Amino acid sequence: MKNLLIIVLVTFTGCFYFGKDQYADVLEKPPSEWSSRDCLTILTSVMVHNLNDQGANVQIIATPYYPSVIKAINRREQDFKHESEDQYQLSMDTLLKASTGLYMDWQKGSLVDAKGNYLRDRTQIDSLMFMITLRNKSWPCNIPLMLVPIPGGYKMVPLASPADWPCYIPDIVDLDKRIFLQNDRGDTMKPRVVWGRKNNLLTMEETLLVMFPLRTSVGHFLQDSQNMYLTLTGFDQKIQLKFPLSLIR
Repeated sequence: MKNLLIIVLVTFTGCFYFGKDQYADVLEKPPSEWSSRDCLTILTSVMVHNLNDQGANVQIIATPYYPSVIKAINRREQDFKHESEDQYQLSMDTLLKASTGLYMDWQKGSLVDAKGNYLRDRTQIDSLMFMITLRNKSWPCNIPLMLVPIPGGYKMVPLASPADWPCYIPDIVDLDKRIFLQNDRGDTMKPRVVWGRKNNLLTMEETLLVMFPLRTSVGHFLQDSQNMYLTLTGFDQKIQLKFPLSLIR
């Protein structure tokens, strides 16, 4: 889970075969029966990216922490660390509460909201966390080379000097103020917290955890919406990723 870019690249270059079981098929099985492939199916089914946008210097991969995603993350961790079922449930409870405000009734295997009601509708979710990976594909700057003749042979020389071939390196100091969530009504929501930024400039890959509160003074942010849109501004072009809410399971 530390590098979702790898998961996406493996998936979309054909090394990961979905086979028969898709997102809905996996959810029909109890998480205790999920294989590593099932967990990857969950993750790759909900993550959204702009890797196919050739005009974007900044590549974004965003994964919403739906309950299904939290189950997949913790099931993979359980397998990797050889944890007990009690440890898995504790990790699940912690991440589920922190990310969504929900709880798990382990006897029934059902999700419960903060008021003690079983989950029936996405408007019972208090908050939503995203993992956002950002990559600057124009860095480091690769100046084109050309073959030129020299005495006794040929050599490769750059077509321009570094000063004449600048890299696009955006400032991300205020990135927390440039991330928004939007619903179908056009309302926008600022994140409550943004964690994880390591550098002031986007050079090396950055992975952030972004938390949005979904309850407002006038109701639930996702009420009457079929989609939500994660927007990042302040780069060479605006980035907006669309998430169908039907996948919140």
